[in-house]
Amino acid sequence: MYKTEQEDPYLPEIPIEPPEQPKPPEGVVIFDPTEFKEIYPQFQNISNKACEFAFNEATLYLENNKNSIVKSVEKRKLLLYLLTCHVLTLKTRGDIVGKIASATEGSVSVSYANTSPSANAEWYSQTQCGLSFYQAIKPYLLGRYYGKC
Repeated sequence: MYKTEQEDPYLPEIPIEPPEQPKPPEGVVIFDPTEFKEIYPQFQNISNKACEFAFNEATLYLENNKNSIVKSVEKRKLLLYLLTCHVLTLKTRGDIVGKIASATEGSVSVSYANTSPSANAEWYSQTQCGLSFYQAIKPYLLGRYYGKC
């Protein structure tokens, strides 16, 4: 689209271009709350800001840059979305920590198995998304050799 400041036929038309959007750093997953909520509809009522905060927390557990142990941005996105789902699920439960050990319906009763959060598998196994993440990340956590043969 071209526009001139005045309707003067002798002034040249000056193109008006939209400002250039900053490009995200290479090899970084950009969180899209709309896409995330399509994949995980249970979070439709959670604000985008809260979802973004949970995603940022997920990046504490899995690095989100070109130096991440998960080099594929597509795979890292899937893993970070699983972690975001895990974090949000834990947060929506409130202050309850641990896996559900038993539940009753009449007069409502729930008990939780509170295991040490230092055991990685225990923390991740509190939610379906967390356990899926834990299983999917295993190949990346196996021992690596960086020296010369």
